[in-house]
Amino acid sequence: MSVMQFEYFNESDADVPDPEPVKQAVELVFRREGRTASTLSLVMLPNQALRAMKSQHFGINAFTDIIAFNLNDADEIDIEGELYLSPEQIRLNAVDYDTANEQEFFRVVIHGCLHLCGYEDTTTEEKANMRQLEDKYLAELNLL
Repeated sequence: MSVMQFEYFNESDADVPDPEPVKQAVELVFRREGRTASTLSLVMLPNQALRAMKSQHFGINAFTDIIAFNLNDADEIDIEGELYLSPEQIRLNAVDYDTANEQEFFRVVIHGCLHLCGYEDTTTEEKANMRQLEDKYLAELNLL
């Protein structure tokens, strides 16, 4: 069960982790969640560009660290998705949460993968569940 097509684009000015460990993290999450992925694109964008996407697609004019788009139904085993990340916002999160930038980057990628698997984070309970899963996967990747 591996990502058949993994695209990794850095359209921001930020330094980001190498693609291979990120791909391994993505594959771990999907494998543990009983999923496969035929196509996954990760695109790093400047903070303002991601804010504009959030406004355009969700009607919310706010900064965010990630936006996940499932290109097929969330209940399908094989995932086709796109993750758009703001390394700048992730760096700000790392400062706010007093954590390493690399750990926060992987947490956000894992968070996006969980969204592609159908997890939501609108309620307090859903947020707590996702946080627990993020911690579990970060620990498996020796990042926690």
